[in-house]
Amino acid sequence: MNKDVRAKLRRTVFAMCRERGINDNLRHEVQASVTGKESLSKMTVFELRAVIARLSGRNVWNPQGMMRKLAAELDMGAERLESFTLKRFGKVPEDLSPTETRSAIAFLRHVQEQDKLKGARD
Repeated sequence: MNKDVRAKLRRTVFAMCRERGINDNLRHEVQASVTGKESLSKMTVFELRAVIARLSGRNVWNPQGMMRKLAAELDMGAERLESFTLKRFGKVPEDLSPTETRSAIAFLRHVQEQDKLKGARD
């Protein structure tokens, strides 16, 4: 069932790109910007729907981008973010599932709030 849904969504992405004159290289860039993955075959149903939403012109919440933004605001840097995700999830940031990414974001927001509270007390 899930395989059939994914196949239909992949066909939709290809059709939308054809209609908009988007070549494979640009399609890969769009896909990577939305999901962190260039290949449609490696995407979940959720990620495929996010790509379709982006191609439709709708804003898409980019959890990978949000995670990196929060990490930058906390002065973590790419190496510390990778170390954190490897320790917590056993994966580099790019390989996190949407659920794992949301969990990482929640933790980073918690750390950010703790920093704000600490700054207010000082």
